[in-house]
Amino acid sequence: MKLHLQNFGPIHEASIDLTKKIYVFVGYNNSGKTYLSQLIWSIFSEDTLQRFTKSVTTLGKPTQEMQLTPTLLDAVTDQFAEFILHEILPEVFNDSRKEFIGNHQLQLNFRYTIEALIPLEVDLHYPALASEGGLIRMVKPKGSEVIKAEHGIPTAVQWVDCITRLLFHQTVGQTPLFLPANRIFFPAFYKYLFQLEREDKQRMETEMSRLFRLLQSDTEELQQAMKTLMEAFQSPYTAPTNVLFKKMYELNTHSVPKNHYRDLMLILHELLGGDIIMRTVEGLGIVEFRLKLHKQARDLPMFLASSSANQLTTLYLYLKYWAEKQNNFLMIDEPEENLHPGNQVKLSNLLIRFATEHQNRVLVNTHSPLMVENINNYVYLNILRERIGQDVKDIIRQNGLRLDPDIRLKREDLGVYFFKRGKVTNLDNESTDFGIHFRDFYRVSRELSNTGKILTDYIDFADDEEDIFD
Repeated sequence: MKLHLQNFGPIHEASIDLTKKIYVFVGYNNSGKTYLSQLIWSIFSEDTLQRFTKSVTTLGKPTQEMQLTPTLLDAVTDQFAEFILHEILPEVFNDSRKEFIGNHQLQLNFRYTIEALIPLEVDLHYPALASEGGLIRMVKPKGSEVIKAEHGIPTAVQWVDCITRLLFHQTVGQTPLFLPANRIFFPAFYKYLFQLEREDKQRMETEMSRLFRLLQSDTEELQQAMKTLMEAFQSPYTAPTNVLFKKMYELNTHSVPKNHYRDLMLILHELLGGDIIMRTVEGLGIVEFRLKLHKQARDLPMFLASSSANQLTTLYLYLKYWAEKQNNFLMIDEPEENLHPGNQVKLSNLLIRFATEHQNRVLVNTHSPLMVENINNYVYLNILRERIGQDVKDIIRQNGLRLDPDIRLKREDLGVYFFKRGKVTNLDNESTDFGIHFRDFYRVSRELSNTGKILTDYIDFADDEEDIFD
């Protein structure tokens, strides 16, 4: 399944494969990487899926089984694209005034092939009618073009839900989590943000009361009250960021860690220099995040912690409290921000392991050549292991390489896209048989290296002239 779009913010045209395990978005600032990430977030959002399935009315009469024909799949994908375009994106981008999504030339559609769907399988359960009881099982084995229902006839809503999950590999309803680039401010100013949210709610209540008093009149004051109320309801953030805030607000000192990723938490523990803990004043009020340092009894408020600790806090909370055992989708903007080069590589290892070991997905927006080179190295490592049959543990040990031999990153699991001047290029089409050619990063690196060589040559030449005259 591929997402194709035109005239989406700064992006003139793009085509993105939605079946990859790891996405890497690289390129220039303000070229649309974050916009596109949040669009993908909306496509895989459980809320989007549930609302869409209830909106489809043209599927036809429900039956015991359905053949996956182009007519059926086109009807679902076309309606899904229109639903996202007109119902979801204005909400996701907080764009009720149509300042961003109001572009009439904006187009969004999905492209697929029946051949790509045949190897996929579905095994889902839905509640049957009250009169029948039990659960309806909907199954599509690998190699089949037919979905069959057992123990009852599914409703139209259930059929649409099943087909949509098949199309977008969404076999488990789980909304992705998006960690924005400015997350360094979230832990330090968390209580302040919460206070602003509370003040906004109080303002809404005041405006609602005034609006109710004016509803019997058709006056200019009523119109102004409605406008003020709409502005009060307008969030200053996009929907993915609001979801992150909501999850943070729901945490308290009694929150139970899921701890499915203890091994990855150890890596974060090292990068943070300690653990993120939650405290409240006498157990009352909103929690405060603090950094408990290694081998020290004291802990620091986040405004005294390092910028890297603040930057990594939301990822720590995600792995500890929110991530399920598998089938997660983590999207993270600029994970390398405020990190030492060595720690960028360690964090890159963490994200790769998260995606490859637990049937998860990861989308990374990055400007770090170190992170993308590290990803390439794991592609090379897997080629040596699977295609050439080498003992990669021996290679790592003999050469003293800082690589995790247990990470298995296949070339086909990667989707790498380069953003520049309205164009999004799939680097799969411009790379070697082995890894990804990050041409822009390499070009800048070569320019810097060549510049240094030219300048040092001048220095050497000047030193030689001084030696001659001396």
